[in-house]
Amino acid sequence: MLHIPSWKWLSFRPTRELVSGNPPSRPCLPAVEQLDDRLMLSTSSIDAEVPPPLSGDTQILIGLLKGQLGVVSDELSALKLAGDLKLDVHKFTESFLKIDDVLNKFGAAQLKQDLTERKIDKTIADLKIEFLKIDSLAGGIDSESGGSLKFVLDSLEHKATELIGLLNSATDAGNLEHKTELNYLKVADSFLKLDGALLKIEEDAALARKAGKGQQEYLVIKLRDVLVSSLKINDVEVQKQLIGLEVATLRLLQPAGNFTGGVTTDGSTGDVLA
Repeated sequence: MLHIPSWKWLSFRPTRELVSGNPPSRPCLPAVEQLDDRLMLSTSSIDAEVPPPLSGDTQILIGLLKGQLGVVSDELSALKLAGDLKLDVHKFTESFLKIDDVLNKFGAAQLKQDLTERKIDKTIADLKIEFLKIDSLAGGIDSESGGSLKFVLDSLEHKATELIGLLNSATDAGNLEHKTELNYLKVADSFLKLDGALLKIEEDAALARKAGKGQQEYLVIKLRDVLVSSLKINDVEVQKQLIGLEVATLRLLQPAGNFTGGVTTDGSTGDVLA
């Protein structure tokens, strides 16, 4: 593990309130009470206990994917809220896709035991850029109308920060055979692309556009890619965890109600069915 400053102090979105000397605002109670079930689920872990350090490649992979699940949950909620507020949903999506890619690359570097000081610095810089963009996109809304969005964006920043810290503190990485390591990296990449497909469909929903047949077919392909890459892992228990994470990822989209591509999963096997 490389020595880096504690992630607890790091804020990727320096707020205007801190610059001006005023205390940062928090969403008023009515705004928080308006949060729907999915949003409350996505933000409920802010004050959760810090998980134990990850040890070994399997824990690192599962930790990365579980962390990304929480991040994407917040991103989907933020897109819905941004759409309600008539903000630039597409630019939010672009930043979220970049954030997901940065987190994935950081996890992949840890799996390959190739996490250098330079890569850590680049990760910090890239995330700061995207959260500054997000801050600019949401900066014009007031606490009463946009409190819910600011609340979920705070949660997103927190989860991204915690995930980077968790991955950086991991130990015993890089002990897999080369073929197995490649399979782990393919799994991580397939989940990243699945997350991207969900974000694009949620963007369409936020903009009151029906997801086109092409996007629905793309989502089905990404679901199958996750399944195929997961089944290449020889450990059955790891396979079960990966398929469970795939199902959990797909369920994040269900509250939007806009995906009608006929994707279902077999309750007994977890297989994705078209």
